[in-house]
Amino acid sequence: MYILGIESSSSVASVCITKDGVPVAEYTTNISKNHSATLLLMVEEVFKSTQLKVSDMDHIAVSTGPGSFTGLRIGIATVKGLAFAHDIKTVAVSSLEAIAMNVPVEDVFICPLMDAKRERAFCGIYEYAAGKMQPVLKDTVMEYDALVEHLEKYEKKVMFLGDAVDIIKEKVSGEKFMFAPEHIRMPRAAGVAAAALSKIEAGEVSSSAGLLPEYLSESQAERNRFRRMKPEDAEAVARIEKDSIPHPWSEKSFKESLENPDAFFAVCESGGSVKGYAGMYISGPEAEITNVAVDKDFRHGGIGHGIVKYLIDEGEKIGVDTFFLEVRKSNEAAIGLYEKIGFKAVGERKDFYSDPKEDGIVMQYLKEQ
Repeated sequence: MYILGIESSSSVASVCITKDGVPVAEYTTNISKNHSATLLLMVEEVFKSTQLKVSDMDHIAVSTGPGSFTGLRIGIATVKGLAFAHDIKTVAVSSLEAIAMNVPVEDVFICPLMDAKRERAFCGIYEYAAGKMQPVLKDTVMEYDALVEHLEKYEKKVMFLGDAVDIIKEKVSGEKFMFAPEHIRMPRAAGVAAAALSKIEAGEVSSSAGLLPEYLSESQAERNRFRRMKPEDAEAVARIEKDSIPHPWSEKSFKESLENPDAFFAVCESGGSVKGYAGMYISGPEAEITNVAVDKDFRHGGIGHGIVKYLIDEGEKIGVDTFFLEVRKSNEAAIGLYEKIGFKAVGERKDFYSDPKEDGIVMQYLKEQ
């Protein structure tokens, strides 16, 4: 029986062909490249090197989550296309179970971990017995501390693997907990194919149309909610401002600004609390965007981009067609963010900033006509 396995749930991209459970060829990278540009080339390479064809495959197995939203969609879409074109049955495999298959060791609990950010892990607990990997704890998302507390209840030793091993290492101690060596921690397509075998025997196969991702948690975009700032948000906004800006406004200043009819301040609410904010002052068809700041623990997650877009969308609804802002000349990350949204540099202001003194770049966004 030939199985094509595909894994793309993380920074790892991996493709493997197995025959009767034995790997024939495997191509794995862990270089955080764009899977959409590399995965099909990797598939092509393993078929070329083995002189096999897609039509020779009896099943195609793919990791369906948890993991990267984008990575999972790329892997599943690739399998859907190949399976539909050649009328091949597909097998959905948990990303965590596939990782667990790297260490099929009896008499220990195997705990694969994938970092889910915000002090949480995608995790499961598995036990290998009678040649099969059996779930002890169904795949879930759990805070690291809660996971440790749960594992303490078990008498068996626990083997950790996955991309969050270094995080969990800092939270556990004692001979009960073991850590897989680095070269077998990451997900691989061989693990996907191996996990698929028992599922095929149990009849757990489907057509390509039946493949769906298992995210376990909502995406960052789904978690974020952008809305107009309220007076009760001022305390959280002032804290974010203090952590982000040399001369921050006070909570009182933010509350007073909300009373200004020409001001429009917005926040990003996520997980029940404010994670970022931005504001603008409106004068007829023009608006000046003031400080944009994000909680230091939640940066690089799309909040800054989303809140600026929200300001622009709300401004355009009330007749604003030109938006301005200033940014430090050295702040390449912010400049890149604003350019991605559609801002363009239109001038400079000498020594506009202090602490440290620096020129400011004036950027402009024009509403599309």
